[in-house]
Amino acid sequence: MTAKTFVLITFGGFIAMALFILGVVLVGGDWRGGNDDVVWFEFAWAALTLGAYIMYRQKWSPKITGARYLLAVERDLTVEEAAEICQKYSFLLLISAGLSLIAGVAAIFVY
Repeated sequence: MTAKTFVLITFGGFIAMALFILGVVLVGGDWRGGNDDVVWFEFAWAALTLGAYIMYRQKWSPKITGARYLLAVERDLTVEEAAEICQKYSFLLLISAGLSLIAGVAAIFVY
């Protein structure tokens, strides 16, 4: 597995989770423990993924830490190349944040 594939699977997983939750909200499914906190969870999840997107777009130290994890996947990379891969595909986190925000707004009306 290459670092690019690993990043695509990881960031794509964020989109898959957001799509799943959006689907459950739009169908009006019941969550274990009640539906009261779904709205706040979705807004918090949107803020978290938006923060991750901003982190990968800037030159902050957690970005370098995340890039170092990719070195365990593909040893031939440098830290700068791994950081570029994270930055290149960070738009997937922005999509996930948008979907989570849509799910949060939809949850206001559904629940």
